[in-house]
Amino acid sequence: MYKILLVEDEPIFRFALKTLIEWEKHNIDMSLEAPNGKKALEIIKNNMDVDVVITDINMPVMDGLKLIEEIRKMNINPSIIVLSAYDDFNLVRQAFKYGVTDYILKREMEPEQVLELIINVIKKHDNINKNNNIINKDKDKYIKSLLNDGEKYNLKQQIATYKLKLISNNMTVCCILIDNYQQISKRYSNSINDFERSVLRAIDQVLIKLQYGEVVAISSSEYVVILSDRTNNISKINKHIEEALEAVRHVLFNGVNINISIGISETKNGYDYIPISYKQAKKNSQLRFLLGKGKNIYPKDSVYVKESNRHSIIGQERNLINALNRLDKESVNHELDKIFYSISKFKVRKINDIITSYMELFFLISQYMNDIDKDYRLPNEKVNFYEHIKSYETVEEVNNWIKSIIEEIINYLQEDKYQEISQSTKKAKQFIEKHYKEKITFKNVCEYVHLSEAYFSKIFAKDLKLTFTEYLTKKRIEKAKELLGDTDMKIYEICYCVGYANVEHFSRTFKKIVGMSPKQYKKS
Repeated sequence: MYKILLVEDEPIFRFALKTLIEWEKHNIDMSLEAPNGKKALEIIKNNMDVDVVITDINMPVMDGLKLIEEIRKMNINPSIIVLSAYDDFNLVRQAFKYGVTDYILKREMEPEQVLELIINVIKKHDNINKNNNIINKDKDKYIKSLLNDGEKYNLKQQIATYKLKLISNNMTVCCILIDNYQQISKRYSNSINDFERSVLRAIDQVLIKLQYGEVVAISSSEYVVILSDRTNNISKINKHIEEALEAVRHVLFNGVNINISIGISETKNGYDYIPISYKQAKKNSQLRFLLGKGKNIYPKDSVYVKESNRHSIIGQERNLINALNRLDKESVNHELDKIFYSISKFKVRKINDIITSYMELFFLISQYMNDIDKDYRLPNEKVNFYEHIKSYETVEEVNNWIKSIIEEIINYLQEDKYQEISQSTKKAKQFIEKHYKEKITFKNVCEYVHLSEAYFSKIFAKDLKLTFTEYLTKKRIEKAKELLGDTDMKIYEICYCVGYANVEHFSRTFKKIVGMSPKQYKKS
């Protein structure tokens, strides 16, 4: 739908114009309104995609002329229609100097004429946008070619054609990454292109105030800004860069509600250096993974990362495994933190090597659980873990993810059926769970786990603090309680269902363990 903002200080007139026509039938959204220019600017900052602004001239707080002037300073180009009375006509003529598209005389406002005028304005607006989009796409394509291969063919002509605000003096490339992009992309799942346009408009709001500077979207999560500066004083240049990036940070946070991390290149003279500077800025931006979000990352920060052989965590896992065996969460987290520290402090140049170290840790955890319980499946086991780890923006996020997996493992192991018991007892419990309804004996269980009755009776009693008969009885009575509480089955039916052949024996056993008869339990 086409979005229209109505700016008028008289509520009755706003109501009349909004209800005069069934706008939605014509694909027009007339829901935005403001009583003055100041409020209108606030609305526009949150609705940068507004197509048409219809504004009165004479208003309190901020009049229509000042509003139009402020809109033209922003990096948006809505069509503007002026509302006027006969005695406002000199002001209307002034408004046309700011590129107003048309005007409506309040006293001659007829529904058919107003609708026709607005539809014509929207058509013109569409045509202008289509032409601008073609030019902007070509411009973006050319800037990307400068970044990637330094294409300088007909450079002066291209700069003039696309009106690029670039000079070859003191060029700095900045690679901007959107922090927490996965959450943001979910929020904008159906309108990610709108998000990208909002980011570009916001950055352009800063660049438009600078003498030189261009921005291009590499993707909806990555943007590149090229800054130029005629100043020859390096301190002043650095100050200008800092101020520009702080302004970008501010406008994106306040206008689009996002935080960013920025990789910054060295300042160089000459267009030939743009591809090199872009690679440096991009590499610095990727250090967000190690250094954290929300930072400006300069070339000097890359000394944090030095060339060396990849760090392996093999051999560090013994204490972690011991802590896991004890199901001691505090010790497990302590040992994990030591491993995480050893990974991050080992300053390798390639982040892929750090990810490989995390993969080793994950393999060790997987192997540990496989040795304990071959049926256990790690959370998200089917995903590509290398790509999954790469999807995180910082090592801290990876650390938290691995800790969450470990916590799930500990919780699993702490369940009654996995408290420090042997594999043979686990298998026996699984067998009993499956066959408790049948006439089973301890001999059947021992044959299933491939152990002698004499030997396994000791293991079973040690693990569960119950004999086989006690455990089987407990299991059958627990199942009987469930059926008594959750079904309308008769007591004799439940008796047979949980493995008893004699109702009297079942009732006697039930009362001995529960403290009341099955009939009393069902009533309670």
